[in-house]
Amino acid sequence: MRGVVRLIGGRRKAVLSGLVVLLAVLAAGGVWSYSSGSKREAEAKARMSALMDRFQIVASRREGFEGVITEAQEIRARYPASPEARLARYYMAISEESLGHTDRSTEHLEALIAEGDVLMKPLAQFALGRIYSIHGDTAQAMVIFKQLEDSGAYAVSAHHSGGHSAAEPPAMH
Repeated sequence: MRGVVRLIGGRRKAVLSGLVVLLAVLAAGGVWSYSSGSKREAEAKARMSALMDRFQIVASRREGFEGVITEAQEIRARYPASPEARLARYYMAISEESLGHTDRSTEHLEALIAEGDVLMKPLAQFALGRIYSIHGDTAQAMVIFKQLEDSGAYAVSAHHSGGHSAAEPPAMH
């Protein structure tokens, strides 16, 4: 498990980029559909797509996270019961962490975990574990990563270069 923490800490940018790409693919595939065909749904999806694009640009420049947070707050306020609201909260959390507001980021991630959404919970857990790891709370990070492993959200493998464990997505059946 310590290998997982070291791997994630050492590949912060790659992990963040991978999560952004995963979310973009899921959103594009319509995973977050909540009332097919409605104007409100289409508007929520369009705003979330624009937020995701903005986040990718901001993350590459390492500035402008305040605007991402503002737009995410607006999405959450306008579409509170939607899947896009949960995804917007995730982007708020990541942006808050990028601004050095770890307490706010942690609050958002813990709230997402508590909601228990099948897609957002493991994503929020992974981000929270990464934050704990980055900030030196290895014990708490290991608890989170162990919960993920036990839930089947990812598998740990020792069969890669470096000889330590690495997080891998579960096999698709």
